[in-house]
Amino acid sequence: IIGIYPQVSASYLTAYKEWVAQAGAASIVLPESFSGKQLEDIFLSTNGFLIPGGSAGLSTSARALVERAIQANKQGDFYPVWGTCDGFEWLMEIFGGVGDIVPGFDSEYMPAKLTFTPAAKTSRLYAGANASLLSWLATEAITYNAHHEGITPQSAAANKGLRQSIDVLSTSVDRKGKPFVAQFEAKEMPIYGNQFHPEKIEFVHNSEDKDIPRTPQAIAAARYLAQFFVSEAGKSNHTSVQP
Repeated sequence: IIGIYPQVSASYLTAYKEWVAQAGAASIVLPESFSGKQLEDIFLSTNGFLIPGGSAGLSTSARALVERAIQANKQGDFYPVWGTCDGFEWLMEIFGGVGDIVPGFDSEYMPAKLTFTPAAKTSRLYAGANASLLSWLATEAITYNAHHEGITPQSAAANKGLRQSIDVLSTSVDRKGKPFVAQFEAKEMPIYGNQFHPEKIEFVHNSEDKDIPRTPQAIAAARYLAQFFVSEAGKSNHTSVQP
């Protein structure tokens, strides 16, 4: 069971629920605010935490659950976290502090390809990816971005907290050629960030997102990422009693 933080509308929450469901996971929408015993109940009753995209500032409750996951993973209690778009930025803030996530990216409603870093070759995230999938991601604009804030590779490399905590796996460029970090994974625990939106490829249909790539290659990549996250959640031994 994946706990999903509710910082987007019900329709977008449905897209995230469907994204993990097609990979075999159930999900629950968490309260907007929780702490203390409720936080611990949520943690012990879920097998992973998904932070969707959105436009809000870092939630105190979401930060607390991520910090609980970090503590647990350090103690051998496997618990994955996935952040998409704004969720990616929240995780970057938790690991690196404020200041490096900045506006000014022309990447709303934008398909893009990925440029993989050397770390991707030995990453957990792409360990199960075949050569065709990696080639599609690197050569075709099959990821979908919907953000105007982000972090440059240079800023990520200069931030001590990020250097010590995460590996940047891929980057993309906005319409003006400005690079941004597209994906990362934590070095020693199952925490992952995606600046782009794999859930939108199959599960979002509206007039704003008319440029979503829906090719078989885009679908395969989006499903691969869902399957990876759900497979990570399957390693958690938490019970499925709902909070």
